Parts: sequence; C-alpha cells; structure tokens
Amino acid sequence: QLLQELVDAYQDWIREKLKTIPQLPRNYHRAAAHHLEQCAEACERMKTGLDLLRNNDVARKAFQLANRAVLLQQIRGQIKRRALEYDCRSRTERLAPLKEAPDPLSPPPGRGKWRPFQIAFLLMTIESVFNGRSPDREVVELIWFPTGGGKTEAYLALAAFSMFSRRLKDPADAGVEVLMRYTLRLLTAQQFQRAASLI
Repeated sequence: QLLQELVDAYQDWIREKLKTIPQLPRNYHRAAAHHLEQCAEACERMKTGLDLLRNNDVARKAFQLANRAVLLQQIRGQIKRRALEYDCRSRTERLAPLKEAPDPLSPPPGRGKWRPFQIAFLLMTIESVFNGRSPDREVVELIWFPTGGGKTEAYLALAAFSMFSRRLKDPADAGVEVLMRYTLRLLTAQQFQRAASLI
C-alpha cells in the first residue's frame, strides 16, 4: 500500500508540474516538457516494478529478502568492529565474539527506512533486473545525490534483489551476479566493507 501511495504521489507531482510549464519563460517550455516526459517514463517503470512485486512470488520474496539484507547491513554498520585476537597457545587468530546480534525488529534510530528516491530507484529498476528480456536492460541508471544521501543503500538493495532473485529462480545457480568497480582507493575499501556486510 505504501509503495502504491509513493507512485501515486509521484504521478500527482508530475501532473502538477505539467500545469506550471505555461508559467515559465517560453524558452524553457521545451526543456521542461522533455524533463517531465522522462519523469513520466520513470513513473511508468515504477508502476511496472510494483506490478511485478504484486504478481510474481519470486520477485516479491527477493524484494523482501533484499530489504532485510540492507537493514541488517545498516544495523551492523553501527556495531563496533570486532578485534582480531591471537591465541598464543594454538598460534591462531580469530575474531572476538559478537557482543550483540543485530535485531531487525528494533533498528537503531535513523535505520530501517527508505528515502523516497531510494525506493523509487528500486521500483524503477527491479523489473529490468528480474526480466532478462526487458527493454530497460539497455538503460544505464545514474544515481545523482549528495554524499551521505543514501546512494549506496539504493544500489546495494538492487544488487541484493538481483542475487536473491537469481538464487530463488534456480538454487543451483551460484555464479557471479554483480560486479562493482570504484575509481578511488578509499571509496573502494569503504564500499567493499559495506558490500561484504550486506553479503
């Protein structure tokens, strides 16, 4: 129901913005109409994603599992890292035991909620990830949002959805599903940690 409300609100926003085009200077009309056409296409893709979740049990289960995986990753990110301990007698190293297990039913403040652009991105992209014949598979998605805005959770959720749906479709299919590439060393290390926590 909440997802439908989000899609409806986005559709209403587009309708309202279309009404404002005549109020803009004439030289902006064409660009405004073009941008709102793209918004309408994104909204249609969101509806397609929502329909997929409503009508396909595998997609719905993958979506639920992906949401849970991202939530657990967010909670784990707040827990202090475990130290590496060395046992002199056995000459082995091991991680210190976990002091607390993540509880997805009571996440810490600021965790466990999607920002509107994140859930919109997920709804817009899951059909093309799930359906290998989707024409939208040719589209390259770009999440343009400020640092700390939630881009990582959005694309990790899509990666998780992709991995879960592949294994739910064929439990024996354990090949590579997602490749991630970063250009900055610090970003690579940080994103690797977050992806590893998700996995």
